[in-house]
Amino acid sequence: MSALVAARDEDDGRLSQEELASTAALLVIAGHETTVNLRNNAVPALLRHTDQLWLLQDDLGVLPNAIEECLRYDASVERTTNRYAAEDLELGGVWSPRGGIVALALASAALPAGGDPDALDITRPGYRKG
Repeated sequence: MSALVAARDEDDGRLSQEELASTAALLVIAGHETTVNLRNNAVPALLRHTDQLWLLQDDLGVLPNAIEECLRYDASVERTTNRYAAEDLELGGVWSPRGGIVALALASAALPAGGDPDALDITRPGYRKG
């Protein structure tokens, strides 16, 4: 946080007060909320999909992939905190001027190639290793 405050206080304006507050909120969310929500979302999902629960119980080696899939299946965080466009840009046909708010839907970008997006599959290929 000290480095972020220092970046805000520098004369070159690299970080505004709004960006500092947004980043501080992101750090709290990333460090706490995502972990709590992962647990609270994964347990019911696995209980509703007992075949996946049994796969996990039989082979804890799939745990890293199961965590990624549970995060994808029922995202812990739906969207990013507000970000601000560093320059004029167009995303998906929507124009945002420099300094405009840009919010990204994280869950919509989380599916590896292939497979049914509505299915919970802890063996789904495509997640990065390590």
